[in-house]
Amino acid sequence: MVMEFCYNRTPRVKGFCYSSTDTTRVREFCYNRTPRVKGFCYSSTDTTMVMEFCYNRTPRVKGFCYSSTDSTRVRDFCYNRTPRLKGFCYSSADSTRVRDFCYNRTPRLKGFCYSSTDSTRVREFCYNRTPRVKGFCYSSTDTTRIREFCYNRTPRVKGFCYSSTDTTRVREFCYNGTQRVKDFCYSSTDTTRVGEFCYNRTPRVKDFCYRSKETTIFSGNQFC
Repeated sequence: MVMEFCYNRTPRVKGFCYSSTDTTRVREFCYNRTPRVKGFCYSSTDTTMVMEFCYNRTPRVKGFCYSSTDSTRVRDFCYNRTPRLKGFCYSSADSTRVRDFCYNRTPRLKGFCYSSTDSTRVREFCYNRTPRVKGFCYSSTDTTRIREFCYNRTPRVKGFCYSSTDTTRVREFCYNGTQRVKDFCYSSTDTTRVGEFCYNRTPRVKDFCYRSKETTIFSGNQFC
C-alpha cells in the first residue's frame, strides 16, 4: 500500500513529491512493484523496502541525495540488488549492506568520499568483492577488510595516502617511515596484511627488502 504518499502536498511530478519542504517519509514505495520511477526500485522481484530514502533532503540526482548538508543515512539501499547506480554495489552476488556510505560527507566522486576533512571510516567497503574501484581491493580472492583506510588524512592519490608526514597507521603501512615508493608489495600471491611492510616477502619495490628469506621488520627509518 502506498500510504500517505504525497498527502497534503502542492507539487507532484511523476508520482514523487519534490517540494523542498517535504518532510514525510516515502514509506513502502516500490514494495513488490515492477516498474521504477527515476532512481527507485525497478527489479520485478524487488521485495525490499526503500525506507526513508531522500527523507528531509532538498536535491535529488539519479535516485541519490547529494546535498552538502545531507546527514541522513542511505540505509539498506542496493541491498541484494543486481545493478549499481554510480558508485554503489553492482556485483550480482553482492549481499552486503553499504551502510553509512558517505555519511555526513560533502563531495562524492565515483562512489567514494575524498574530502580532506573526511574523518569517517569507509567501513566494510569492498569486503569480499571481486572488482576494485580506483585504489581499493581488486584481487579476486581478497577477503580482508580495508578498514580505517586513509582515516583522518589530508591527501589521497589513487586510494592511498602519500604524505611524507603521515604518521597514522594504514594498518601499520609506512608507519613513521620517511619514504614510500609505489604503495604495496606487488607479489601476485600476496594475501597477507601489509603490517610491517614487506615482511617475509619475495619481490621488493624500490629500497625495500626483497630477499626471499628476509625476516627483519621494517620500522621507522630502519632499512632491512
